[in-house]
Amino acid sequence: MVPPFLAYYGVLTQNQSLVQQAYDQCRLYRQYLVDEKAGGMWRHIVLGQNTDSGHWSTGNGWAAAGMLRVLGTIQHSQYAKSMKKQAKDLTNWVSEIHGGIYAHLRSSGLFGNYADDSSTFDDASSTAILASTVYRLALLAGIHTHLPQAEQSRKALFAPANGSSSSNTPSSSISSAASTLSASASRTASSKTTATATSASSSVSPSATAPVGPALQHFTSDMWLTPVVNPDSFGQQGTQSPEGQAFVVELYSAWRDWAALGSPGANAAASVMGGAGAGEVALWVCLGVILTLLYGV
Repeated sequence: MVPPFLAYYGVLTQNQSLVQQAYDQCRLYRQYLVDEKAGGMWRHIVLGQNTDSGHWSTGNGWAAAGMLRVLGTIQHSQYAKSMKKQAKDLTNWVSEIHGGIYAHLRSSGLFGNYADDSSTFDDASSTAILASTVYRLALLAGIHTHLPQAEQSRKALFAPANGSSSSNTPSSSISSAASTLSASASRTASSKTTATATSASSSVSPSATAPVGPALQHFTSDMWLTPVVNPDSFGQQGTQSPEGQAFVVELYSAWRDWAALGSPGANAAASVMGGAGAGEVALWVCLGVILTLLYGV
């Protein structure tokens, strides 16, 4: 979590030593956590107390996402030319994680809480963040190796529930969600400037304003991602994960940017959820997730 901040702050303050420190932090994390016997996945916790040598899927997702943020910052900074070696290392280290962990993607399109432990529960949270890093790596480094798996995961996460039907089209759901989001935000802002903030805010009922759309297999009716690891207890399955919600937004934004550039490397991946409806469903899901983050549906 710290390296992306260090890198960005270093660029803003024109302090290359901070950018280098961000890279060094990633390098040292990898030095201690990478498990070459597991294909390049990272162990969860080493040294100190309460160690966990397992390959926690969410931890690998955090590592890949963090290094990609450092990579992106370097590439788009005044230090891009002088730090080409560091950028190459970061690219290789993210690819290394992908190579190790995607060998364990389940037929469901999801990862287990511990990627290579078949006894652990499916975890949509780590699946979302890991898929997002595949699209980001394709954009930043032109590496398309695991796009088929990322597309498989994206299709699984946004799949309709078995036997579900809805009178709402994706377009109407998006319009409803966008209007709700705008109106709710306005009411919330207004309530802060009145003496009746409590009564005003109570009129903004998340359950009443949440968009109604097609039932989805991996989202509850109020748009919580499921199944997810308990963010406060990494070995247990949870019910609501704000972290998982954020990962869905990360996945959508990464896929959106990849698609906007013409889906580079798409020939390596199966066509999934094609056509305009694909983007509309994903956007509807993203808006629903944002509402849960704002109002705690």
